[in-house]
Amino acid sequence: MRTSLVCIALVHALTSTALAQEHTQEQEPPAPRWRPENYVGASLMGFAGFLRVNVGSYEVSYEHVFERHHGVRVAGDFIHVHEDAAHVQTHQWTFGGSLGYRYYFGHGVGPFVGASFGYRRGFGHYGVHHQPDHTSLANEQIRVIGQVGYRFFAERLALQVVPRVGIGYGEYSVWATDRDDAAGQAAARYSRDVLAPSALVIDLELTVGFGF
Repeated sequence: MRTSLVCIALVHALTSTALAQEHTQEQEPPAPRWRPENYVGASLMGFAGFLRVNVGSYEVSYEHVFERHHGVRVAGDFIHVHEDAAHVQTHQWTFGGSLGYRYYFGHGVGPFVGASFGYRRGFGHYGVHHQPDHTSLANEQIRVIGQVGYRFFAERLALQVVPRVGIGYGEYSVWATDRDDAAGQAAARYSRDVLAPSALVIDLELTVGFGF
């Protein structure tokens, strides 16, 4: 009789322990999926400059994500924008970089909002068709851009794709470097309007790269 009671007590204890472990496992949240903290990529939106539209740049970027949600991003960029109208043409090149912050609603992926601060400086020329002399130009831009976008990430390939739309302040300054007359000022104004006719600018990104 005593042996039977001991066996019953042992079975009851083992059953209770198993049920308790199962209940604990059910309450534990699933482990978060792996997400990299570092991302490198390149954006090819600078091709729009060949379409006479300045809405993006060729860009190489690096981003580090802290605490799964806070991204700090540095980038270098290049643009070539040209306009070849019926009687005049202008070609301009800019080189610069930016520093930005992004907040991700997922763990470094998915939708995000953010802002970036950037600076560009470059050169160019303006000329009238069938005239050999062109006006040499210089350009400069300081920009502050608010942005919203989405990071797609394929874990098996460690591949990221980031479309992003930005809008903000980015007025260009353009001036002639080899003359200071009315013709030089007109060339600068025309070329500035090709880069951006107002201080309100649109900046698009389509980055492809890797996370690690």
